[in-house]
Amino acid sequence: MKVKEEEKSPSFIYCVCATLFLFALSIFAIIAFFIFCNHLVDHFINNAPTIIFDRGGAFGFGGAIGAGGVGVAIFLVGVLGRPLTQTIQKIFAYGMMGGIPLMLLLPIISSIAISVYADSQGYISCDEAEKKNIWPIYRTNYYTKNEATCIELVEEVKRDRPFL
Repeated sequence: MKVKEEEKSPSFIYCVCATLFLFALSIFAIIAFFIFCNHLVDHFINNAPTIIFDRGGAFGFGGAIGAGGVGVAIFLVGVLGRPLTQTIQKIFAYGMMGGIPLMLLLPIISSIAISVYADSQGYISCDEAEKKNIWPIYRTNYYTKNEATCIELVEEVKRDRPFL
């Protein structure tokens, strides 16, 4: 005799917590992305001597799209109790198909675009000041107006981050 195993769905509280977490993560990442963009544009507009480009802000935007899509799907199915329809599956799929490529490509594309724009505005890349991360997609690039500012920045970075 075969015993039919009952499929257990996640509890309501679990779905609410997962939804809140994913929405909070998405909102945080989107806010961080706009702060990142505002910071970058402000430095270019004000002709700052040093431009700091942190790829993490661009990386987070794609993560926010993906996490938001998963959050909406969990909310609709787990919290509101709707059946898993084609529409909900599309929301989930588009969130993942949009979020993951954005998460991987936006930092690279924006890094190239910022590098070209900084070069056209007379900035030079200050590679010596860069934090050498294990994960190359999450880097901080520094651009300075001249070599003297770069040397000053490198000394400041060595003083502030002696362990790197």
